Amino acid sequence: MLVFEPYPGTRVVAVPGAIDGLVAAFPSALRFADDEAFIPGIRPEQLMGGAGTTGGLAADEHAIVEPDAGWSATSCSWAEFEAVVAPYLEWALPTDRPAIAQGLLAAVPVKLVVTADGVAIVTQTAYARDLAGRLR
Repeated sequence: MLVFEPYPGTRVVAVPGAIDGLVAAFPSALRFADDEAFIPGIRPEQLMGGAGTTGGLAADEHAIVEPDAGWSATSCSWAEFEAVVAPYLEWALPTDRPAIAQGLLAAVPVKLVVTADGVAIVTQTAYARDLAGRLR
């Protein structure tokens, strides 16, 4: 059974070039859109700091950088993914890895972090319990 745990971090909305730098600086960053990313395990103050701002956020004076504790995550091996998760996935995973994919899993919106070793499933905390129940 998959167990979802809290996955707090920082949400950033900024111009695409600033998000490019942020993603390059933090490989764990989940890029939700060209102008939006979530960096797990990082506090906003770790990203701010004027000209030396990490990941190029200084390039966007209007960047929005806020704590975001609204996510939960779990991870599984490829064997567990195939047995438990794949039957509920109605879309193809990216073939290039590592990759981040977004879509519905068992009719619940998720982000999948796909690596050579397995898959991390990230969803909004409000949906995590329901999703875990659907993936039994």
